[in-house]
Amino acid sequence: MLSRRELLGYSAVIALSFSGLSFGKKPSFERLLDTKPYGNVSLVFTSDIHGHLNPVYFPEPMNLIAPENLRGTPGFLAGMDFLRYYNLKPNTLEAYTMTCMSFLRLAKEYGKTGGAPQMATVIKTLVNQRGRGQMHYT
Repeated sequence: MLSRRELLGYSAVIALSFSGLSFGKKPSFERLLDTKPYGNVSLVFTSDIHGHLNPVYFPEPMNLIAPENLRGTPGFLAGMDFLRYYNLKPNTLEAYTMTCMSFLRLAKEYGKTGGAPQMATVIKTLVNQRGRGQMHYT
């Protein structure tokens, strides 16, 4: 069972893998994909790929509407509340990909995210790292 922190970490890696971003100030797309295989399963999560065939600037919402009993819980946190809950620093790559905080300034620094070309690169890299026989598609 994964902890919330581990799940957030894995989610960040996946989110970052779809960023056209060079390590130094900006992580390069190639550097983000330069990982060693770990374990038996590699998950690639996509969300609404048909709506984002090309990379886009996409800020997370400033607030999320939730039923009364779910307000302030994971899944219904945004902005500074999200950063505080997961102990993330503002003005970082993580803040850019997961919140709307300082979005315009960070978007100029980090660029667009998502899109089919980045998705294809991620999948090809995983196939090359793990071997075609290890890949299962659903």
